[in-house]
Amino acid sequence: MTRAGTILVPHMSEGKVVEYDLDGKVVWSVAAKSAWQALRLKNGKHAHLRDAQRYVREVNPKGRRSGN
Repeated sequence: MTRAGTILVPHMSEGKVVEYDLDGKVVWSVAAKSAWQALRLKNGKHAHLRDAQRYVREVNPKGRRSGN
């Protein structure tokens, strides 16, 4: 659960990470192939940890990678 009271859910089979409010409404979504964990960083960005790819991808709230 995020500080905002939302939940970040990696959907491995759908290739995305989705942020839901507590009513189940989609707040935010980003493509994330094989993501098995997602967390909100203190700087407001999201980190998606991948499985077999063995890397971390950090994206801003607009879904763009850091630095883009």
